Amino acid sequence: MDNMMKQGLVKDPLFSFWLNRHANEKNGGEIVFGGIDPNHHEGNHTFVPVTRKGYWQFNFEDVLINGKSMGFCQNGCSAIADSGTSLITGPTSIINEINNAIGVKSFASQRSKSAVRRQGKMLRDPLSDHKLNERHLGAMEDSFDGCPNVESMPNISFAIGGKDFYLVKDSEGDHASCASGFMPLDAPSPLWILGDVFMGSYHTVFDYGNLRVGFAKAV
Repeated sequence: MDNMMKQGLVKDPLFSFWLNRHANEKNGGEIVFGGIDPNHHEGNHTFVPVTRKGYWQFNFEDVLINGKSMGFCQNGCSAIADSGTSLITGPTSIINEINNAIGVKSFASQRSKSAVRRQGKMLRDPLSDHKLNERHLGAMEDSFDGCPNVESMPNISFAIGGKDFYLVKDSEGDHASCASGFMPLDAPSPLWILGDVFMGSYHTVFDYGNLRVGFAKAV
């Protein structure tokens, strides 16, 4: 971003992401350097300050199920928004509660769980090493019956910057199976990673000039 600014290639020191949740459409998403495309979000972005430079890490207030706090963030929670991670990752105990609430009895095979535990111990740098986990996503995305009843599933939301951000519940037809968007990963801090499952619902702005991250409903 510094080089782009110095060369006069961009007006503002920021970049923004839009990820298209509709797999059948031709345009899979958009990244804009130096600006924000108003066609891909509605309303204003909610911004929170970056707490760790270089990682786009920020603090958030809570994780909620049907509007009820899970009580995990009493001492604060930290997260990064990362388009390179498919799912949402968080501490195993909390992810298990969420998956149980939406009907996933066993998120991963024992082999995959062991892989997560091994890789969790390797996470000295939460960004450089967590991507090793992506190799196991195919084995770990447990599916479960009940997509026709997806609307009856509990609402999962994150409180960020004083606003609740609800995750979209998708169904792909009467005979479809659903896959959990939550993966257990005990990274240091502890640290949550809000991957494509979250960023597909919320247009994301990485404001380099003001060291902040912003979210608005994606359209």
